[in-house]
Amino acid sequence: MRDPFKKNKIQKSEFVSNKSHHLQVIKSKDSHLAKVDEITDNLINSLKDQKGIKNLEMMKTLLEKSGISELDFVTKLAEKYGLDVIKELNQYKIPEDVLKLIPEKICRRNLILPLSKIDTTLVVVFANPVDFNLKDNLLLMTGCQIQPVVATPTSIKEAFNKFFDKQEIMDNLVHDMSLDLFGFEDELAIDLDSEEKGVEENVVIKFVNLMFYDAIRLKASDIHLESYEKVFRIRYRVDGMLYEKHTLSKEMSSSIISRIKVMSGMDISEKRKPQDTRLKVIVNKKELNMRVNSTPTVNGEKIVLRILDNSALEVDVSKLGMLDFQSKLFYKHLKSPQGLILMTGPTGSGKTTTIYSGLMRLNNPQTNISTAEDPVEFRIHGINQVQINPKANLTFASALRAFLRQDPDVILVGEIRDFETAEIAYKASATGHLVLSTVHTNDTASTVTRLLSMGIPSYNVADSTSLIISQRLLRTLCDACKILAPDSYLNNLIDVGVPPEEIKDYRGKIYLRQEGGCGNCGNLGLKGRVAVYEMMELSKSIKFGIFEKMSPLEIKRVAIEKDNLLTLRKAALLKVKQGLTSIEEIMRVTVSDM
Repeated sequence: MRDPFKKNKIQKSEFVSNKSHHLQVIKSKDSHLAKVDEITDNLINSLKDQKGIKNLEMMKTLLEKSGISELDFVTKLAEKYGLDVIKELNQYKIPEDVLKLIPEKICRRNLILPLSKIDTTLVVVFANPVDFNLKDNLLLMTGCQIQPVVATPTSIKEAFNKFFDKQEIMDNLVHDMSLDLFGFEDELAIDLDSEEKGVEENVVIKFVNLMFYDAIRLKASDIHLESYEKVFRIRYRVDGMLYEKHTLSKEMSSSIISRIKVMSGMDISEKRKPQDTRLKVIVNKKELNMRVNSTPTVNGEKIVLRILDNSALEVDVSKLGMLDFQSKLFYKHLKSPQGLILMTGPTGSGKTTTIYSGLMRLNNPQTNISTAEDPVEFRIHGINQVQINPKANLTFASALRAFLRQDPDVILVGEIRDFETAEIAYKASATGHLVLSTVHTNDTASTVTRLLSMGIPSYNVADSTSLIISQRLLRTLCDACKILAPDSYLNNLIDVGVPPEEIKDYRGKIYLRQEGGCGNCGNLGLKGRVAVYEMMELSKSIKFGIFEKMSPLEIKRVAIEKDNLLTLRKAALLKVKQGLTSIEEIMRVTVSDM
């Protein structure tokens, strides 16, 4: 007979020893389980008699006396009553509306936590599910059928630190914001253009509303909600600059972002793709539109809300910063039956506001105005606006072709990006239509060479281009706290191109930003912005320069010497002389003329 131990070279004595040890382990395990069963039954009776666990210490005392772990106990407890065990409670995301169903004090006193709600059934985590009186009380309190699940007392206590501390922080934040906005909140009562007007207000809704109030009060153009590895940051763009407003814990991001997505009609479950939508709110009986975009990042979603104020379009361009002779020149070409007016400047320089302020003067029942934009930021009654959609083959060029078949008087093309769009725009301007558009260049002179480099013939550029406008926005000094610059500071004017003999003209007129600002400007020392313009009308000398294929520098020199072109730098210096802005600001925004 073969020896079964020979192949593996295991001694019989070793096998017997291992087998004996294995049997001892099984016996020990069975003994432990039997002990857990016995102790569980005893504890259940104790828990029933004590009418619920009042605090974590009592539960620990009972378990320490019994000599078993919390997890063993709740697992056996769950098996006995056919309940589920929640082992990683901290990994769950509990909706704010569910968390509000049971007050924090009751949760802490009884070691319970609402987990989720499906129809009329509320799932509640219990450390002691045999407290039947508590379940009856929760039924009366919430109006829901209570579905208990079980977790260890320690994990429930840790969950309190996560969920209720977050709630406390949010409550304190809302309280502080309410104090800052005292007297302003009633004035800016928000009316949402959604189906949620009847939703009971909770702390997240209050926070989002106060965030809107605060942004509007500070005249912010954008609100950025950004998720990072450990924090959730909220920033406002005020006067073209981003400022950090709130830094919250990462756990707060989901509820705030979900609220924004619900308000704007986004798909809450979609977190892997960008989403674009619009949100309308009524603030102090004035309609404000917001463009909302969500983008997935490695740390979670980022939401940007761009605040669009239609009332800004009804402002006369002279109030935007145009000088008298510039506004007259602008309106002169707006009244022309044909031609091409081009705006240039970086993103956020106010080009759209200026163009639409001009269009508003032309918007009447006798004028057919059509626009092709990407995106359509301002929706205006009386103007036919088209949203560009490349996926549907609706481009600037195709929209422009369609406009020409619809008897237009005025056409706005959001941006000339390529030869095809530029060619159709020039054909339209030469056939009895007024065309307005934008080109991304640094100044007026470089716009000419940009069009030529696209392939537009020089005779088209010279004959059909009416006016080229370059625009920038300068932050203005706070009137309440700006300080007069000392005479010694005037020497800095040389750095921005002021001839030494002209420096005396600025004496007593230059102001500096007050470090730390004041309450009127949010402690920035700056408040508001003013536009500066460089307007180049295509005179005979400039047209000759185009035919001669002059460089941008040469065209600009001709415009300055022969047509008295007021450059961006010189226009900005006039704002400095008026005490509106600072030398540092014009150096930040404009470049030297030559």
